Amino acid sequence: MRGLAIGVALLACACTGDEPPLVLDRQARSILLVTLDTTRADRIGAYGYGRATTPTLDRLASEGILFEQVLAPTPITLPSHVSILTGVMPPAHGVRDNGFRLGDEAVTIAELLAARGFRTGAFVGSYVLDAEFGVSQGFEVFDGPVARDMVAQRVERRASAVVNSTLEWLDGLASEERFFAWVHFYDPHHPYAPPPMYADGGDPYDGEIAYCDAQIRRLLIEIERRGLGDELLVAVTSDHGEAFGDRGEKTHGIFLYQSTVRVPLILSGKPVAALAGTRVGRTVSTADLAATLLELAGGSTGELAGSATPSLLGAAAAADRDRAVYIETLLPYYSHRWRGSRGIVWQGQKWIDGGEGGERFDLANDPHDGINLAGTDPERDDALEARLEREIAAQADLGWTAERELDAVARRRLEALGYAVADVADDPFDASLPDAARRIGDLDLFDRSATLVTEWLATQNSVAGTTATAGRWRLDEARRLLLQIRSVNADDPQLPAPLGLVEAALGNIDVAIPLLEAAANDRSADAVLHTNLARAYAAAGRGEDGARHLREQVERDPRHPRYYIWLAEHYLDVGEPVRAAWWLARFEANEEARGAAQGLFDDWTRRFEARIRERGAEPLSRGEVSDREPRGS
Repeated sequence: MRGLAIGVALLACACTGDEPPLVLDRQARSILLVTLDTTRADRIGAYGYGRATTPTLDRLASEGILFEQVLAPTPITLPSHVSILTGVMPPAHGVRDNGFRLGDEAVTIAELLAARGFRTGAFVGSYVLDAEFGVSQGFEVFDGPVARDMVAQRVERRASAVVNSTLEWLDGLASEERFFAWVHFYDPHHPYAPPPMYADGGDPYDGEIAYCDAQIRRLLIEIERRGLGDELLVAVTSDHGEAFGDRGEKTHGIFLYQSTVRVPLILSGKPVAALAGTRVGRTVSTADLAATLLELAGGSTGELAGSATPSLLGAAAAADRDRAVYIETLLPYYSHRWRGSRGIVWQGQKWIDGGEGGERFDLANDPHDGINLAGTDPERDDALEARLEREIAAQADLGWTAERELDAVARRRLEALGYAVADVADDPFDASLPDAARRIGDLDLFDRSATLVTEWLATQNSVAGTTATAGRWRLDEARRLLLQIRSVNADDPQLPAPLGLVEAALGNIDVAIPLLEAAANDRSADAVLHTNLARAYAAAGRGEDGARHLREQVERDPRHPRYYIWLAEHYLDVGEPVRAAWWLARFEANEEARGAAQGLFDDWTRRFEARIRERGAEPLSRGEVSDREPRGS
């Protein structure tokens, strides 16, 4: 895999002049595309990071081409990857947030390479990139995490597991076969929890990246050992970065600052060895990868959709000083009903249209976009705004997707990964919507209220003899924080669920029920929320309403154990032990529900069977449960 270092390094800048073109006269026999989730460019040694945690990536950069100024089209995992795979920006491909689905009409790089005789396989680390969201198009094998734990809902897997799956697939390839493998590592995503041997450095985020770097090395070694490394092109990039508190944002998705949209991009291997050591300074997009990989495989970029971004290769790409690179985020709108943002980087200037009056940054002199120059040069501001409008107009919707409509399981798995999945279809860039910059503090209020509720629950569960009033001040403070959010943004879809739970815990049942009902309508997959709504109904003397609600949830998603448990408990409490026994038996008979419980309810089951006998009924075996629920006891 070691290339011949005969290239010349180019200055890294927000370039305004021409650069030597990236001209290559050899094709890639096979292609390995590695996408590192949530990985900032400035945390990699080849990009100037001083902690030297990425020796594999640094070597690949020295043996190939490193692009200094690379922007992700959006700091959101699914739409960013769709752009990588199609070469099309989000306004055109239509996948604007996690949970959308890319339609079969899309044209992906995998489909085009498969048509050229490539074997194609995808191996991803997170459910957010599951095949059901459309990114599997063109891959003969699509391998992702399996959600076996429906309670904990950690629908992701380690980089080592991703590599294991990749190697199993490669073992089935003949040495003469060309292949395109997409390998996605989710590990650097929050929360950061690297394996112990990578946690010694003190920064768990760096540890996650270092671990992924080691897994890339392992994968490359095994590819070589299998004799599949000849003329292999290796492309490494990321879907977005991480804010780490930049402008108040802890993770990513809200803003379009460099901390979350600037990512690495490295092309390495024998097909680009003639340009080893080259560093390209012009601003490019990860969406440019599709055309670039297709060209390196011997294809024509004209095979992609008409609105696809250009290849990174050739004289035209190097000389295009007028190119504007588009960026956007709609997560603020879908998660909180805040206004979305969109912008461009053009001729070294960055323009973001999403706040009050827009923001402009001179990236050549302010690479971390720290000083907003909007208003200091109105003529330049107007030119950037006009250019942004041109870019938007050039990206007509291709009709590849529709508004997301998720089933219960899909919603629950995305929510388990921390993604909000509200369905809305209004204008996400409406100027009357709240400005995310003014509302970013709400996220801290949400976090603080959640911590208070968690602390209160721990007090109730751990202190012997406590009552519901113990630690009540925590609930009162959590309620105050949530009401503070509601006073300025009552439409935030994340608000009803926690506020409803707090009101219920405080005994304000009549206030809690409509809040929980609204949240349940918007979060159909949240089993804890639906169970708490049933509890609230019961506390208000409407137990049968709660039972009816959870009965509907069982029909919608029969795999979650919480619904069966609550229904069994409810009917025993109201004096219907036969009905309680039926719900217990139905839980026991549902293999998926029992598997999801993973033994967490075994002790409860034994105790509950004894309680049923005490009430004069007998538990049912799995084989005895009928399809019809008994009425009365």
